[in-house]
Amino acid sequence: MVEDHEDTRIALQQQLELDGYHVRSASDGYEAIAIIEEHLPVCVLLDLAVPRLNGVELARHVRRRYGIGTVLIVVTGSASQKELEAVESAGADFVLRKPLDLTALSRLLPPIT
Repeated sequence: MVEDHEDTRIALQQQLELDGYHVRSASDGYEAIAIIEEHLPVCVLLDLAVPRLNGVELARHVRRRYGIGTVLIVVTGSASQKELEAVESAGADFVLRKPLDLTALSRLLPPIT
């Protein structure tokens, strides 16, 4: 999970862990790349606007490096149509708007194995 707002990141990580997911979190794009390289996640939940490498650039990186094997879910509070098109063309599988609907998110997450 990539989220630059600490309170949001902690709350969401705790909720996902309560639901049974193993979560690694990052506060910026470069930190996320390091975690992704080390843990090869089946899903990346990323905020569109994170520092040092935004959600579009991170989605492109993940798609180039890992292909379609990783589910990319982008979460955004305010994205223009142009930004949404950019993140979709970068390889995002799903886009959710903030405030995040946890029920909608749970439907998109891969099953726990």
